Amino acid sequence: MTSAAYDSNNIFAKILRGEIPAHKVYEDDHILAFMDVMPQAEGHVLVVPKAGSRNILDADPATLGPLIAIVQKVAIAAQDAFDADGIMIMQFNEAPAGQSVFHLHFHVIPAQGRRAVEAAFRQDGRRGRSCRERRENQGITGRLKLSEAECVQSHGQHKYGRGNADCWFLSADKEGQCAGSNRS
Repeated sequence: MTSAAYDSNNIFAKILRGEIPAHKVYEDDHILAFMDVMPQAEGHVLVVPKAGSRNILDADPATLGPLIAIVQKVAIAAQDAFDADGIMIMQFNEAPAGQSVFHLHFHVIPAQGRRAVEAAFRQDGRRGRSCRERRENQGITGRLKLSEAECVQSHGQHKYGRGNADCWFLSADKEGQCAGSNRS
């Protein structure tokens, strides 16, 4: 079975074009990561390539390597920022598999015990969290921000973080200022 054609008017394409706002946590020339508006757990981030593809089945293989590298960066940062016991990474292909937005994307979901898994796969067959839970999750973008450019602008070099020391963590009250988290 062949997938339908890519629709450049999907909501993620509109976010990429700046037509719809998003709480961005990482952006480079090829990839954008932003907070999910219907989070399954606190810190739920979506990582999308800027190149249009419906899902992994029709993606340019050259897109996938850099995309997975950023998924890993986001996962490491989310685990640290939310002191998560684990990280769920999910990616769906076509509606029967659970895909609801037809632009390739990965879900990065911090997990505390089984809480995130239970939220993702609820007994009633619905995925996601209630409106109340989504409201409680708003405003956390400041705890997780993955913009290398902002860190370089602030410090001239990468000072905080892990691995190659990208500046990832911001305090909620000082958007754009490094909080100095240096967990190894």
